[in-house]
Amino acid sequence: MAHAINEEGSSSVQNELLIGTATTVVAPIPEQYSTELLARASAGARFLLIQPCLDINVLGRYMQELVEAKITWNYSVIVNLAPLPAPQLMQEIAGIPGVSGINLQCTGNPEAVIAAIESSGL
Repeated sequence: MAHAINEEGSSSVQNELLIGTATTVVAPIPEQYSTELLARASAGARFLLIQPCLDINVLGRYMQELVEAKITWNYSVIVNLAPLPAPQLMQEIAGIPGVSGINLQCTGNPEAVIAAIESSGL
């Protein structure tokens, strides 16, 4: 549906409707899980939001499997974090192949997001 909306839109329209999907880190990735992520991409999902994972080693193995399965060819992969303990994790996540970005969730203190970004040095 989103693809159809984007195709029918006027060439003067600068906005595009983006479809995303979410996933939880599971390592190793079961084959059925990989198939499902690829099916979501085929259905139009353009970004993959990874739910918070505080174990950087597990996240690294998960991302390695996504890269090896070429799932990252279909998505921009965004890792979801809370502002704390984000600064150190942000630095480590930025070095993981296949990660396109980080989303900092904030439920009440937007200054915590600013502080986390500044503390990360990114």
